[in-house]
Amino acid sequence: MPQFYYVLFVFIPMVVALAAAYVHRKNRFRAFSAIDSRTLPGGAEAAKLILDSAHLFDIRIQRGAKEGNSSYSLQEKTVVLSPFDYDSRSFTAIGRAQHQAAHAVQHMEGNTVLFIKAYAWPCIRILGTLSLVLVPLSFLRSMQGLYACGVLLFTFYMFCAFFVFSLEINASRLVIARLVELEALPAEEVRLLEKVLEAAALGCMVSLFFPFERLRIPHASQS
Repeated sequence: MPQFYYVLFVFIPMVVALAAAYVHRKNRFRAFSAIDSRTLPGGAEAAKLILDSAHLFDIRIQRGAKEGNSSYSLQEKTVVLSPFDYDSRSFTAIGRAQHQAAHAVQHMEGNTVLFIKAYAWPCIRILGTLSLVLVPLSFLRSMQGLYACGVLLFTFYMFCAFFVFSLEINASRLVIARLVELEALPAEEVRLLEKVLEAAALGCMVSLFFPFERLRIPHASQS
């Protein structure tokens, strides 16, 4: 039965791997939110450091009105940071803030994938989440017709996620390269920040789980 083999050997292993990455990401953010940098005063200044190193003095850094995901707005050329990421000097806040600032650098470099992420990813993420519901439901006799739709949505989501993942990896590597070039942080702090940036890059891969989170989230699950 093709349906059984796909679910057993493709869908379940992929979902388990994504769930493990999701938990790893949350735990890393939580752990490093308790460790403060002795060099940088906060996420906002950390993001400004990356922008200034690329001579992007026209990019604004804005403090968000409530806790949520930090992001970069292409239309407004603004790095919008959650209150935690804006104010805190923890490595989690600094890493996430600098990761978004790196997206601004990618924007100015004309990165095509960034435009795809900005305009298409919110819909793609919803499709990925929907596939998590449709595939299991297709095992019910009355809903077997949902199988093809669920498989198509999940496959499409994974293809796009791997595509966008390259953008996120590049953003995190850009931050580390700039920090090393500027000698802005001690080597020990760079190594700690690198761990946060690795977790930040996983955001696109595990974003299909985000709608299942509670409305009020600890400072751990941001992309």
